[in-house]
This record gives sequence, C-alpha cells and structure tokens, in this order.
Amino acid sequence: MKKKLEIEGKEITIRDEDGLEWFSLNELSKKFSQGDSSVKIRNYFTNKDNLNFLETYEKVYNKDFNSTGMGLVKLNNLRNDTKVSAGDYVEKTNAKFIKVKQGRHGGTFATFDIASHFMMWLSSIFMVYFIRDYRRMKEIEMKENNNLQLFFAEKNVDNLLETLRNEQDRIGLLKEEKKAIEEKIKRLSED
Repeated sequence: MKKKLEIEGKEITIRDEDGLEWFSLNELSKKFSQGDSSVKIRNYFTNKDNLNFLETYEKVYNKDFNSTGMGLVKLNNLRNDTKVSAGDYVEKTNAKFIKVKQGRHGGTFATFDIASHFMMWLSSIFMVYFIRDYRRMKEIEMKENNNLQLFFAEKNVDNLLETLRNEQDRIGLLKEEKKAIEEKIKRLSED
C-alpha cells in the first residue's frame, strides 16, 4: 500500500511493506537536494559517521545483523579504488531497515529512522520538516483510526441491542405459545 506525505509542498511516497513504512532515498534526494541522487546515496554509504550510525542502529534493532560483513564494508570504504553501494551494504550486513530494489519502481528504501538520518545528512532544515510532517500525518492517522474504532464499537453496540430486542421479542412469542399450550392442556383436562 502507498501513502503520500507532503513536506513543504513536495509529495513523498511511503510504501507499507513487511509491516514497515519505507521511504525512497532516491526520491528524498531528488526532491530535497541538488545533484545526482544515486551519487548522493553512494556518498551516504561511504561516509564513516553514517556507517557508524547504521551499524549501531542495526545492532540494536536487528538480531541477525552481520557485524563481520560490516567490518568488510568499512574496510572496502577505506580503499581508494572501491566504494560500497547500498546493495553491497545490505547484502554484506543482512540489514533489515534498508533495502534495494531493482527495476522500474526500484531504488534504495529505508525505514523512517534511517530516512530521517539520511535527510539530516542531505539537509538538516528539510529533516526538521520531514519529522514534523510525518508526525502530523501519524496523528491524523491515529485520530482516523480511533474514529473508525469508535464507529465499529457503536455498530457493535447497535447490533447487540438489536439482537437483544429480537431475543426479547422471541421470548415474548415463546411465552404466548406456552400460555396457549397451557390453556389447551387445561381445556383437554376439563373435557
């Protein structure tokens, strides 16, 4: 499922997959910075501070994170002739909060926390708006969800009351039938 987040008049797509919300780093880079987005993303993954952040984040939230692979990523970034891409990073470390998709709707995607960090690296000013507008969207979703829950709770109460009324009517009919049967039995016993 896709949602849209508007940040300072620019629309950002959020994809719901695997129970997480994913932001396209390519889209964020194109809309909030100058230059080639693929170069920006590659530079993000070659920055020592960014790699330290990603390593710590994955270690805290991903029990399957491959620290040995992360060591290889860092070693490759030290070499002048080799720079690690987002795909290499994900493959070597078993990262769970960044993914790379190939093809028409492909790109590099990250969850909110990592997308926020990426935004801070691109533009600390837009990162503030990114967080503000995302929180606002979540508050609206929560209100809508609460309203939806309230609506269904009211519907359930209405259905329960209708069921109780139907049961009361059925009990009334059963009492009338019982009374008619008792009267028939009384008449038969008198005859």
